[in-house]
Amino acid sequence: MNLPERRVTNPKIADLGPTWRRYAGVSLLFDNPGPLLGASGGTRGLSVPGPGDAPLLEALGDASDMLDAERLRARFGLCRLPPATYHVTVCDGVNQIQASGLRSRSAGAVQGLLRDLPLSLTELPASLDFLAGRELVDAVGGLRVAFVAAELVRWGSVLAVRLETASRDDEAALREIREERDAYASEIEARLGLRVQAWRPHVSLAYFADSGGADAAGSEISRWSDEVLGPVEEATVCFSSVSLYGFTDMVTFFKAA
Repeated sequence: MNLPERRVTNPKIADLGPTWRRYAGVSLLFDNPGPLLGASGGTRGLSVPGPGDAPLLEALGDASDMLDAERLRARFGLCRLPPATYHVTVCDGVNQIQASGLRSRSAGAVQGLLRDLPLSLTELPASLDFLAGRELVDAVGGLRVAFVAAELVRWGSVLAVRLETASRDDEAALREIREERDAYASEIEARLGLRVQAWRPHVSLAYFADSGGADAAGSEISRWSDEVLGPVEEATVCFSSVSLYGFTDMVTFFKAA
């Protein structure tokens, strides 16, 4: 089979190794159950669930390992994320591409925050203190929400598993979280002039290196879905807290103190 030569145009990917290009930002994430993974300079990264801590994340990692990563990378430019980086974003804060176009008075502070990650997470500038999302963090601290896998999707350059709540109680909890998230998103828009995307809880599994590969993969999604989601049908992941995280690429995360 003659495979197309892949040209990397995704700003998050340096090459098909894959090597991940620097792509800095901050976001509010659900805290994964399990012990924190150490990051550089003594900072804390994502929590890595142990056996039984997060059955859905564990099952997705196992199922993703069953895919032929080398073939998918060559044919579609699909670069898989390591299972240790799996997480669920609650709300995006700001990333380096957005920061380059900011016209607000906080533009310099945002650029400094992202440039100096992870040390800049230890104390946010006063003008960016709202990014810590304390009201949202406090609201989630009294709740518990569990998710199951709903479908495998391709949104632009990302291959992800969309999540849905596991029960009516979880749906009620999610509504409360969503209300606080909407308030947080509105503050980001008011302070920085950035429009925050609607929330679709998901776990990112991989990124496509270019739009051609992503488009070509469209007809394969249903087959991949059977392979990835078949083994995880009953698995859940439960969250009970949210924190601010910084990242410097798609596999390197830092939890704010």
